[in-house]
Amino acid sequence: MKSIIIHGGAWNMPEKLDKPHLRGVEAACKVARDALLDGRGSLEAITDALVLLEEDTTFDAGVGSFLNAAGDVELDAGIMDGTTGDYACCGAVSKLRNPILACKRLLEVSPNKLLVCEGMHIFAREQGFTLIDNDDLKIEREIERYEGTKLPVASYFSPSDTVGAVAIDDGGHIVAANTTGGTPGKPSGRVGDSPLVGCGIYAGPHAGAAATGLGEPIIKTVLTKRVYDYYCESNDISRATSAGIRDLAHHGWGGVIALDKHGTPSACHNTTKMPHATWDEKSDKIEKKIGNPRC
Repeated sequence: MKSIIIHGGAWNMPEKLDKPHLRGVEAACKVARDALLDGRGSLEAITDALVLLEEDTTFDAGVGSFLNAAGDVELDAGIMDGTTGDYACCGAVSKLRNPILACKRLLEVSPNKLLVCEGMHIFAREQGFTLIDNDDLKIEREIERYEGTKLPVASYFSPSDTVGAVAIDDGGHIVAANTTGGTPGKPSGRVGDSPLVGCGIYAGPHAGAAATGLGEPIIKTVLTKRVYDYYCESNDISRATSAGIRDLAHHGWGGVIALDKHGTPSACHNTTKMPHATWDEKSDKIEKKIGNPRC
């Protein structure tokens, strides 16, 4: 059964930001739905959705991302194909407007699976992508945030608007992906969980998951692989995401979205909010939520 779930970050979001975040994940869900209904497959649905969110300055992904300690935007992204087990990731890229598209190309044409910084820029340029000036990714809101603090954010409940998605198509092909600008004030070259297989993303023949939140605790938990393994043990995707977040809580905060092989979605987080949207062909209805579920 064709199905999609999209997340827009997990954090203690102020109420004034609820509506733009919900609008964003709903719009991305519609784009992914249209791709699936057109028969374009999970990979295309995922990348279409995440490009839209990379272009939406509401989120910490692409244009409008947080600035790092040097005052630059550095982006991470990753995709995993559950049918083949293949993956493609990039970290700390500063000259790509849509890193998820470069990851898709890396998945399609390269034996290399993780490229960072200039390595990914060189690959992207060779593949015909236009490299941009880093200033093209900066917006006034984030410049003001940076100039107001110029310090790494230490709070475990700092903003985290990472975006991600999991989709399954008619062929049962599951794909998971994330894209992010990371945490505000992060050191140059810092890479979080979002592009890392088993941490920020994981997909196999039985399920797929994408995580969001503070990267270091998610990496320590190996969150998305745990969710996948819990699903294989229980055959219950809601139980699997809940168990994953209980494990994460020992180390920090965040959230996870997942789909099982039947297209059943689940979302769980230990922050106050995680905007997310779902669609499946059976109900043919997009549903969006933001508050903390019982998980």
